[in-house]
Amino acid sequence: MSSRWDELPISEQEQQYLAQTTIPPTLPTSSVMHSIRRNLGSLIRQEISDDQTICYYNNLHGDGPIPYLCELGCCPSGCCTPEDLTAQAAGYGWAIGLLVAFILLILFAIVALFALWMLNRHKERIQQRELQASSAESSAASQISGPTSYYSPDSYIPPFTYYESKY
Repeated sequence: MSSRWDELPISEQEQQYLAQTTIPPTLPTSSVMHSIRRNLGSLIRQEISDDQTICYYNNLHGDGPIPYLCELGCCPSGCCTPEDLTAQAAGYGWAIGLLVAFILLILFAIVALFALWMLNRHKERIQQRELQASSAESSAASQISGPTSYYSPDSYIPPFTYYESKY
């Protein structure tokens, strides 16, 4: 149970005492960060919560994993920087460009095949009209007169040969 005196603000003397006896939290120095990174192995896993990402790395000089609290995500060498993220995004740029080029090539081929189909269809209609027009003109009897065959029946080779007629 708290007393009513706990709700009062801290006095100036208490503030001075707390300032002298407590040490404010400091960020690790570069030498500490260098020693931690030297022990850092490969990325084991990452846990993503609402505002933070916890990255677990192998500890090269110990048994337990090294947890890192990262804002942007986990990279193989530690927490990702904005430069790492842009480099990763640029790494997929060529794949996206290749995919877009392939899709455009397919669309161009489809348009070209459609244009050829339409052109052949147009030519076929023209030929069909010409054929109908020429068949309408030639419905009369043929104007060529003469025998049905240019070879007379006498010009055929007889069924027996020269040697057979001699004997």
